[in-house]
Amino acid sequence: MRHARDERGSVIAIAIIVMGLMAAMALATFSFVDTQQVQSGNTRKRETAFNVAEAVLNAQIFELSGARWPGQGQVPGQPYNHNMTCTQASTSSLCPSSSVISGLISAPDTASGMTWSTEVHDNSAPNPQFYSDTTTRAAPGYDQDGDGKVWVRAQATVRGKTRTLIALVSPQEQDEDIPHAALISGALQLLNNGSKALIQAAGGLVAVRCNPNTNPSVSCEGHAWGSGLFQLISDLLAKLSVQIPGTTVVTSYTGGASMSADGAARLKARAQADGTYYTSCPTSLSGSVVYIQNAGSCSFTGNDVFNSSAQPGVLLLDNTTLTLGGTVDYHGIIYDPNNLNSTSTLVTVQGNANVDGGIHVDGMATTAIGDSKVNLTIDLNAYNAVKSYGAAGIIQNTFREIKGT
Repeated sequence: MRHARDERGSVIAIAIIVMGLMAAMALATFSFVDTQQVQSGNTRKRETAFNVAEAVLNAQIFELSGARWPGQGQVPGQPYNHNMTCTQASTSSLCPSSSVISGLISAPDTASGMTWSTEVHDNSAPNPQFYSDTTTRAAPGYDQDGDGKVWVRAQATVRGKTRTLIALVSPQEQDEDIPHAALISGALQLLNNGSKALIQAAGGLVAVRCNPNTNPSVSCEGHAWGSGLFQLISDLLAKLSVQIPGTTVVTSYTGGASMSADGAARLKARAQADGTYYTSCPTSLSGSVVYIQNAGSCSFTGNDVFNSSAQPGVLLLDNTTLTLGGTVDYHGIIYDPNNLNSTSTLVTVQGNANVDGGIHVDGMATTAIGDSKVNLTIDLNAYNAVKSYGAAGIIQNTFREIKGT
């Protein structure tokens, strides 16, 4: 009992020291765990902000696809031209949908509030391949230089964490179906009775929808027959073998329209985006896609060369007749869908003019060719240039983050 009542010894002190060490270790562990939890939360928020920014970037690129490509055809007052910024509050059809973005990135962090924005800017000189917030964001909000490229900037903030992504974007070209032929028309009128080649089809298709036996006095397969130089259909065919060497004209062609209405509409949209859509006769027919609508009668009789064999184009005529004369040389495909179902002459190539490519006129309208030389030469390579704008896409190695907090 005497030893039990003795208060001398070190057990209590040791116990206090051990408990203090344990408490210190516990506090350090708690602090470490808390720090890790905070860092983990920050990482989660930053990753969520990145995901949102990437989602709105892709959504904005989708809005630039097809007919919405902000090309040189943009005029003051139209979308993109005034450096429009899209946000989650935007209602423009050219902006990403806020409800779609929210549905794609559904998480507690985004449910408690997030903000995002997108911008479109031209990749202007002096360094079109370099992005700078200082200079690029001052550039116009459309493809001003016509090189088929724009920068898209997307920024998202989630619980105070901001991520900013940029990418250089271009439209993907989409091939449009059209028969590879020298000529398809309702009727063909050859303007010269001489013994020389007027159409060089090189074995390619030359076709008319009419039947030369139905009304011989009307030019269907090049010339009228039944009198004069062409007493018999055999006389006409003998002359055609000289004027259109290497091929036989197909009559009563039943292949239908050369291009679908959707395809023509996509080409029209590209012309509008590129600034080569006209409602009056233009001064030039050069361009990847030129669309002329409701312009009446357009005539080119100088010595112009439109496009080139290396870079042909496609010319669409809508309620517009075309005459090429002089020494005009057009490289590409001429197509008239004949939306008004005309039976008149819609395309004329005369004088020393030449079309290097092909001519398509739908319906029963007439194409007049062959004044004094070869006025139509088939170029199958020109058909490879009949392209509209499809989906826009990111140019390889241009996607990157420029700022994050």
